[in-house]
Amino acid sequence: MIWDGETFSHLARQSNFNKLQKLEFDEDIITLSNLQVDRLLDDLPNLRELSVPVGTEIDRNTLMKLTDGRLGKHLMTLVVGDVELYSQRFESITIGD
Repeated sequence: MIWDGETFSHLARQSNFNKLQKLEFDEDIITLSNLQVDRLLDDLPNLRELSVPVGTEIDRNTLMKLTDGRLGKHLMTLVVGDVELYSQRFESITIGD
């Protein structure tokens, strides 16, 4: 089965996905070349922990929304591969030009 962003959004609206607090993608099982972290966080507003496979791209706009609280309001931990990017409201993320 292949899930893209639209399929996941549809499933999230039709189920209790919006109540999920932790979501981990196992990179040994799944490869996501087009995972949209911003859309995922919009669909899962109560998410506290998100772990995505190594290679998942998080764009500058998404990082800015995370730092100012417009996205991932409850998110406490974001892990890409084995790298934890955050643990206290994304204040520690530095975004270069």
